[in-house]
Parts: sequence; structure tokens; C-alpha cells
Amino acid sequence: MGSYYKQIAARFRRQATEAQREKSVVDGKISRLRKASSSLASEIQSIDNRARSLGQILPLDSSSFKGSRQQDFEGHFYHLGTNITNFRDSHNNNKTAIEDKIRSLETQSSELQSAIASYYHQARVYEYMED
Repeated sequence: MGSYYKQIAARFRRQATEAQREKSVVDGKISRLRKASSSLASEIQSIDNRARSLGQILPLDSSSFKGSRQQDFEGHFYHLGTNITNFRDSHNNNKTAIEDKIRSLETQSSELQSAIASYYHQARVYEYMED
């Protein structure tokens, strides 16, 4: 094999190796983001369960108060419910953003895999050429 074509083949193999490293980094990010998404899903479920539990408190405890105390209690209680809903919604928004990023990184990973295959194919082509 001629040295010129050998150099070109070596360059394609180096590019494939670089793309493999980059793909490994991207795949690692995907893995971490999937774990984060799973954790958020569990947390969202937990928040929903707590919110349902709080919903059962008001009919029981609100009647224990009269007048302004009852109004204060209900006001704080509804404010707490709003805060919980906002907290859950922010978690849902974060989960959606994470899932969007995962899809983007999966596309990037797939493109890198195609590039790696192409680089190796080109390297093989040049390995069989002669000056």
C-alpha cells in the first residue's frame, strides 16, 4: 500500500476515534439525563400523592375553626396547595426540558455513529488503494 493512501486511511481512522470519544461523552450525558428524568418522575409522583393527602385534610380540619381563624386556615391551606401545584409544574417543565435534551443528544449520537461508520469505511477504501 502506498504511503500517501496509508496516510489518508490513518487520518480517517483518527477521525473515527475522535468521533467515538465524542459519542461516548454524548452517550454518558444521555445516561445521566435519563436517570435525572426518572428521578424527577418519581418526585412528581410523590408530590402528587402528598397533594392528594392534603386535599383530604381541609374537610376534616377546617370545620374545627370558626370565623377569621377558619378563613386564615383555609387561606393558608389554599396557598400551600397553590405552592405545591407550582412546584410540581416546575418539575414537570424541567422533566420536559430534560426529555427534549435527551432527544437532541440521541440524534447527535446517531449522527456520530453514522460518521464513525463512514470514517471506517473510507479508511478501508484507502487501505486497498495503491499509489
